[in-house]
Amino acid sequence: MSPQTPHYEEDFYAWILEQAQLLKARQFEALDLDNLIDEVESLARQERHLVQHRLEQLLTHLVAWWGNIPERCRRWQSTIAMQRYELQDILNDSPSLAAVVPEELAEAWAWVRQRSTETWPYAAFPQDCPWTPAQLLDDDFWPANDTFAVRATEKSDATRPAVDADC
Repeated sequence: MSPQTPHYEEDFYAWILEQAQLLKARQFEALDLDNLIDEVESLARQERHLVQHRLEQLLTHLVAWWGNIPERCRRWQSTIAMQRYELQDILNDSPSLAAVVPEELAEAWAWVRQRSTETWPYAAFPQDCPWTPAQLLDDDFWPANDTFAVRATEKSDATRPAVDADC
């Protein structure tokens, strides 16, 4: 803790306000640079984590939409559209985050794949995400009924036609 800024560990909010005031006043010598650098780097990590979280949510909903053919409805489509919008909004605000999407998509898919395997044991979920980032953001993209090959050992409802009802 810097002697110039005793608030960092005692009162984070007051510290932030103080740092902002010092920046506005261009009093750079009075800034708590070590902690300020840590906090700015933390903001970058949070933005990246937000991309991964949105990808997890989108993938979860797309897999659930795929796996719940009889229960598909406009509300589910609306939820997926909202996840797409939120992800695109983040990428529009910070275009450089597009470079981390493939890595974050791989991590998000691993998490979703594990949980999806528990929910739909009859489905064969691939190791790698079957969809590209462009597909995920495409409002007209929906997983095909045969996206996840059904294991021959168990009968599945995955071949039934989609229902377009208002849940």
